[in-house]
Amino acid sequence: MSAGMMTALRPRNRRSVSAGALVGIVVCASVLAVAALIASRSSSSRGTTSNADVRAQRTSLVSWESEIHPAVLAASQVVALGPRQGVSEIANKTQPIAELRVMAIGWHARLTVLAGQIADVSTPPFLQSAHVLLNQAMAGYVHAARSLLFAVPASGARRTSLLSTATADGRAADKVYDAAVADIAM
Repeated sequence: MSAGMMTALRPRNRRSVSAGALVGIVVCASVLAVAALIASRSSSSRGTTSNADVRAQRTSLVSWESEIHPAVLAASQVVALGPRQGVSEIANKTQPIAELRVMAIGWHARLTVLAGQIADVSTPPFLQSAHVLLNQAMAGYVHAARSLLFAVPASGARRTSLLSTATADGRAADKVYDAAVADIAM
């Protein structure tokens, strides 16, 4: 196991994890709000659109963001407070296996439901690529949570492999999510 992985998996006190999770949630919500604001202001610079087209596009953006935002915010909270913190808890077995299993089942189930809600949001054509990226990010988070679920009862090299997979999937999903936010802002 690499030094970086050991650092990522070292036990953290609950206060620092909670503070970090809260900061992560606030940052995610802020990024979405700023992206929506930028997108609503920069949409008029796309080609030669009429004022009516610009207004319609802005209305579509606001409507889409209003519909998708609660599920995206909830997913960011689950990821920040669940799997990110759970990697360390599972690696170090800081709680009884039965309790870790219940938590991992909950993370996986909640992220699966939220991924479905995000996928079901009706998306205007100019936001389709961002929506595809959000769906891909959610699939990555669901897969990471699934790996954590399988890691709970595992031991030794198998557990280490599953935790590494969960960490890699979560980081990859973060990058895809960041790309979705950037796509919205364009």
